[in-house]
Amino acid sequence: MFTHKKKALVVDDEPDGRKVLVLLLKRQGYECEEAKNAFEAMSWFEHNHADLITTDIHQGWCMEEDGKWIPRPTGIELLEYLSKKSAEKPPIMIVVSGNLTYSPTYSERARKAGAKGLFSKPLDKEAFLKLAQEGVV
Repeated sequence: MFTHKKKALVVDDEPDGRKVLVLLLKRQGYECEEAKNAFEAMSWFEHNHADLITTDIHQGWCMEEDGKWIPRPTGIELLEYLSKKSAEKPPIMIVVSGNLTYSPTYSERARKAGAKGLFSKPLDKEAFLKLAQEGVV
């Protein structure tokens, strides 16, 4: 009997942050992909679908190999993009960020864009996993 393996995309500019989330989600049966910024995530979503996505809020600028800083979409813009692109069946979107407590505006925009959960770093792992399990059927 074929069962659908749940797929998650973890988006964070910090490798250690991605690693923690991937480990947690894999233990819950998710197949995980990673992106280091919203631009990579948007590109991935052009040809793939995920049941769940986690994203940091800030990844708006990134340094290229030549040392130049270039603008990139933020985690909020990623959520807005996914809400429009996947209107029929959007992934469960969860924000995990160290910046939520500093700006209520980010939290409000994330919720309006479709975020089902907002978690500050350090992560409340139990609450995060509960949402990840309950949010994906």
